Amino acid sequence: MAQEDITNLVSGAVKLYATAAEEAESELPVIDATVSTTEAMVVACALLRAHHLNPFDLALWFSRTAPNAR
Repeated sequence: MAQEDITNLVSGAVKLYATAAEEAESELPVIDATVSTTEAMVVACALLRAHHLNPFDLALWFSRTAPNAR
């Protein structure tokens, strides 16, 4: 698979998840048990780097979107 195809696929999946989560006003299961912790962290780090975010930025968003914060 070409790099551009992967970028388009992940971008589409992120937009779809974000829209669904906002409409549901809650977190939705984003992955299933077939995704390993390592795989999830590779993608999470890539997403942070794509927008030049750091762990502090993540902590702010993480607390903002915590299920019990609503």
